[in-house]
Amino acid sequence: MNHKLLLLLAFIAVSSVGASGSKDGCYPKPFETVEFKPPKLPTEGVYFHEEFTNRSVLGTKWVPSDSRLKMHVSHGVSFGHPGRKFTGSYEIASQPKSLISGDYGLLFESSAFWVRLHAIAAKLDKPYHFKLEKPLIVQFEANFVVELSCSFFALKLLPGFEETPALFRWRKYLEDFDDESFFTIAFGPDYPCTEEGKGLTKETRVFVQVGTEHSWPFKHEVHKCVGPVCEEATLLNNTGNHLYTLRMEPDDTFYVYIDNELRTKGNLSEHFEPKIALYDHRFPPQTLSQIGHPKYKGPIPTRFNELRPITAIGLMTNDGARAGIAVDNIIVTDDEKIAREYAEQTYGAKLAQEKALAEPPLICPKKTEKVPVDDSKGAASALNGFRLKITWSESGWCNGRTGATHLLLVVQAKQVVPLFVLRVFKMAPLIDIVQILLYCLLALFTVVSLYVISVVHEKQRCRADKDAQDANFRACVLRRVKSVLQRLPESATSTERSRVAVH
Repeated sequence: MNHKLLLLLAFIAVSSVGASGSKDGCYPKPFETVEFKPPKLPTEGVYFHEEFTNRSVLGTKWVPSDSRLKMHVSHGVSFGHPGRKFTGSYEIASQPKSLISGDYGLLFESSAFWVRLHAIAAKLDKPYHFKLEKPLIVQFEANFVVELSCSFFALKLLPGFEETPALFRWRKYLEDFDDESFFTIAFGPDYPCTEEGKGLTKETRVFVQVGTEHSWPFKHEVHKCVGPVCEEATLLNNTGNHLYTLRMEPDDTFYVYIDNELRTKGNLSEHFEPKIALYDHRFPPQTLSQIGHPKYKGPIPTRFNELRPITAIGLMTNDGARAGIAVDNIIVTDDEKIAREYAEQTYGAKLAQEKALAEPPLICPKKTEKVPVDDSKGAASALNGFRLKITWSESGWCNGRTGATHLLLVVQAKQVVPLFVLRVFKMAPLIDIVQILLYCLLALFTVVSLYVISVVHEKQRCRADKDAQDANFRACVLRRVKSVLQRLPESATSTERSRVAVH
């Protein structure tokens, strides 16, 4: 019985080592692309949004600039060619390295051998008025394939027409959009050069500009955000897809976010140069004395309320964009919650796909139930999903009264085949399957070796028992003959003694 228990423990040890070496059979989940779903936005509080899901908007809703170069006139003679200033091409197509199916964006493209500038504009769904004292939130995504230098990409909010002009006037206004057009707010990433003007810098700085118009004298003045506060809105990496957000409050404060992280905040009255004046420019100086109560200036207005209404939006870059710039998911709203949810459904979905590709979750198959061990009938052990049943059989290995035991290994095919096929169809890694086969071969070799040793041992034992029985039989016969002969009388002859011994 001792050798039988030893064989059983040895096989169970081999099986347990094989089962523990596969790390529960877990494998990474295959990456799957998802379909882009345009966010559902309310009509209230949203002035403009664009996901570029419809390619027909290019040329209809979005109008490329047709601004012409100016002619130089000297002594009554014109020099130069009145060609187009912005000759870059546009296309609505899949974004570079996009992991979402159907995720399109507006691509700015140029020839590989010639620098071409870009400017394109569109009308807002409804105008935004600063006098309503509602926050203004502007948000867009920009995807840059390669590092840019000494350039910028700007989203400009244009005043346009406060009234509703004819359609051809709007078309003409959008076609005339260029770098000299009046704007209310300009916002976007800036890629400055180094101080020496040579080389590249990987630091991206987000700029904010405010434009004001003066009626006397008539001019358009640009106020730029300067100082340490504005320099804090930086990004060390200027490639890849990033989310840019500008939030302006009626109390003249503004906030700049990059990738949903607050980078800086400032004030329109403190961090812009030249200063945004509060006094009224609508009247010429000589008419101020005709106004009643000249010393009364009324309630102190904010610079936010004095900005001109926004009726159009423009996109512009002064870089050749030879490698391509993709702009997507633009929204103008007065509700911070709407902008945050919009970013989660668009930019957040892209981040989730990137994380799923970089760190795929593990899939672990369900563990098989352990079979209880019964020493009287046998033992069962799981080997990487394979069930091997060991049974003991009592039988007489050799003739005679002495019995012997032997080990019988039974592999249940009806359990092995389905489990193996199921594991393969669950796309287990190849190394895991190889480990299973190696462990099975090792277990089979161990069992066969122990089985052979047991058989040889039993045969030797049976042979020894038989020899012992023969020796005992001979000794028993000799003792019986001797006892019979001792009972004969001394007068018996040798012939009589031999006859008794034979019987």
